[in-house]
Amino acid sequence: MTRNRLYILVLVFSLVGYGLVFYNIRKPAEVTSTRTLCLFKTVTKVPCPACGTTRSVAQIAQGQISRGIQLNPLGFLAALLLVASPLIVVSDLIRKKNRFYDFFKLTETTLQNRWIAFTAILLIIANWIWNIVKGI
Repeated sequence: MTRNRLYILVLVFSLVGYGLVFYNIRKPAEVTSTRTLCLFKTVTKVPCPACGTTRSVAQIAQGQISRGIQLNPLGFLAALLLVASPLIVVSDLIRKKNRFYDFFKLTETTLQNRWIAFTAILLIIANWIWNIVKGI
């Protein structure tokens, strides 16, 4: 993926992410807990590993960090990325640097290590099982 394409995707997905988080903050919990954008959950009635991430980020944004992590630990990572990624991308664009792109490439290379990939997959599966058990 080219640097410019990555930066455009990060900025677009960040805007969408902020929109979803603010929607979840402004709407009552009963509305946001009964509706889902997750195609996997809609079709199978089983939550995916990422189900609850948007609500988790909304809780974290409201200062309810433990509740957010309880909803889905991926929410903490998503919140961190939602704050840091667009800031670093905009900084790179202004300063004509490649810090975010270099980090992306390093992450991509690191995940090609089979043990790191295996560990990441196990963590995602564990999160998925936890989502199913919680009935999220």
